[in-house]
Amino acid sequence: MSYAPSILIGQLDSVHYIPPVHNRNFNHNSNGDRYQAVYLSTPSSTPITVSISDGQGSLLKSLIVSNTNDAVFDLNDFYGDNNGVYSASLDDNNLSNNNTVLSVTQDSLNIPLSRSGIILRSADLFYANFRLKTGSQAASLTAKGQPAQGRDFYIGANPNNSQTSRDKTNIFASFMATEDNTTVTIDGFPDTTVFHDATANFSSLPITFTLNAGQAYVISTYTDENIASNTVNGLIGSHVVSDKPIVMNTGNLLHGALNVNGQARDMGMDQSVPTDWLGNQYAFFRGNQNDDNLETPIIIAIDNNTDIIINGVLDTTINSGEYLQIHGSNYSADGTMLVETSSRAYAYQQLFGSTTRYSSGLNFIPPLGCFLPTSTDFLPQIDQLHPVVDHDLTTTITVITYEGSDIRVYDPVSPTPILTLTAAADALAIPGTTEWIAYEITGQQDNIRIESDGPVATGIFGFSGANGIAGYYTGFGGKASLRQVNLQSEISGTCTPIYQLENVPFEADEINWVRLSDNRVISRDSLVDVMFSGDYLAVVPNGTCADSIPFTVSCVQVSCDDYDLDGINDISDLDADDDGILDSIECPLIYPIEDQSFDSASDWNTTGWSVSGGQAITTQTNTSNQELSQSITGLADACSDFITMTIYVASSGYLNQINSADTAQLEVSLFGEPLISITNPSGDSHAIIKLTGDSVKSDVTVFPISDAGAIEFFPIVLYLNWN
Repeated sequence: MSYAPSILIGQLDSVHYIPPVHNRNFNHNSNGDRYQAVYLSTPSSTPITVSISDGQGSLLKSLIVSNTNDAVFDLNDFYGDNNGVYSASLDDNNLSNNNTVLSVTQDSLNIPLSRSGIILRSADLFYANFRLKTGSQAASLTAKGQPAQGRDFYIGANPNNSQTSRDKTNIFASFMATEDNTTVTIDGFPDTTVFHDATANFSSLPITFTLNAGQAYVISTYTDENIASNTVNGLIGSHVVSDKPIVMNTGNLLHGALNVNGQARDMGMDQSVPTDWLGNQYAFFRGNQNDDNLETPIIIAIDNNTDIIINGVLDTTINSGEYLQIHGSNYSADGTMLVETSSRAYAYQQLFGSTTRYSSGLNFIPPLGCFLPTSTDFLPQIDQLHPVVDHDLTTTITVITYEGSDIRVYDPVSPTPILTLTAAADALAIPGTTEWIAYEITGQQDNIRIESDGPVATGIFGFSGANGIAGYYTGFGGKASLRQVNLQSEISGTCTPIYQLENVPFEADEINWVRLSDNRVISRDSLVDVMFSGDYLAVVPNGTCADSIPFTVSCVQVSCDDYDLDGINDISDLDADDDGILDSIECPLIYPIEDQSFDSASDWNTTGWSVSGGQAITTQTNTSNQELSQSITGLADACSDFITMTIYVASSGYLNQINSADTAQLEVSLFGEPLISITNPSGDSHAIIKLTGDSVKSDVTVFPISDAGAIEFFPIVLYLNWN
């Protein structure tokens, strides 16, 4: 007998939605969904009550859970013939032949289901892990709580490639609405894709249906029905969009392993998350299969031109909705692999709980990030797939954490660790990164808590004879997202490269916008106005760990404004205001400052400043109104182009210290109109540049304060509107 890997991807929350799944072998006595149960656990030492209702709100059961008392919601209590009591001679065959709230038959596909799926609620945080076992396969998924709810998804699954078992394998996706009148649209699959038992709703693409709160909907493509049109795996990468939040489960019940003949089929399923929660860096731990064709991560792109970098080396580029199944030879000798993507992407994993070719499963892999939880609290009953057999599996626990982090293993109640592993002595390297390390824990049983000095992601795999188990059990860290916004101002035009960070985790220390051409922090605000084209990073640190979002700017405001709307950008327009007078005559861009190099103190009016050697310096303290100025002429007032003014500024801090309690402020004005104000805050490493004029832009809003003896000047480029 073999079991598929049990997929344990945890997310602590107080509300969980679990849509139903579909096994195309439902009515088969040995392969039908005979054993179904939801495992509940919580880190709370105080007992909490978890209420379980069907999709329409009818209470099914309430269970008491604490960190010393996990609980099981057994579907046999409702649909079986012996009230959840298991024996070799009496094994609840009824579940193989009837719909349950969590598993539906073929006649329930492609229609709104009013009493399928469950909703679990409590006043405190808990995990909900759904495990499903047949006579010879098994799988599980863990509800993701709030992160599971969203409006934008891509369907993932194990690709079906087995040369046999084609009459038993499928790809399914199921959905559950959280609000009334929710419209769901599915697109991005070949129009020749065959959906099993499809109704007239599928006669035109895309697929569209409407659900009320708590209603569910299940679709499935069967392998043998899609061979002729070469759409066996066409559903993978399909785009799901809804106008109100939904929850999606996806996977294969059953699937056939890659390039393997014979009885190489098993289950794999998981609950997905919307694109908001995705990242671009994923670490994988290999399972127990020796065949590199079988141990395969799967990357699904959501953006065009997504580069896939494996262990630090560019492998290929895929487009939105396409997927790459990565060969197992990319795992290191320690069984680790790093995959990075140039844009956010979904990451799944086909892996094996044992060395047999029929113990595969499907893992949804959360992205690495600095805001992952620092503990996995806790792993409940990971040594069994279902109450029908207790303590039948031996597991290996895998841990990914930030470099330099030690980990500790506890039982649920003791403050003393039962195992400690250190980065110096026990950590495994992950190729392609020095920022993340891995640990492997053997010999530990269920109901344990894992703590790390840094963000941590925890997985498991194991076996008992030919029986396999594998999975992931970690939460999701908050992940900032980047978007371009259009904010109109006097000098904004058709191209406005203004970028904003959203969903910044509250634990974040700060935001750093880095221009890679000079590796300079140009802003620390949630919104940045980019004035130069090039490559940038939005960096969100949490202690020594930092999440980075790369982006490229190919168009900037000064090159994209079109004052007279004649289709020619001002920077290229010979007559930008279309008044018949060439800009070269009307708006001569003569730099107005007579002595911009500070070569002569006689060209400047100074109070408290020293002008010499190309620098203007003030070192006085506890003073104000120290002025440095000169009269200028020759500025036109009827032009639509820009004056570019560069000011080189440096601050070494008081007595070369940036932790001084003293502050300083520098204001720059033109004709009495303030342009910018630069403030050196107490104890900070960056001065703040505030734009005070209505028609001025700057390429940076901060500049570094040095605590070194040598002074380094940093340019601040100002763009002034002629008008």
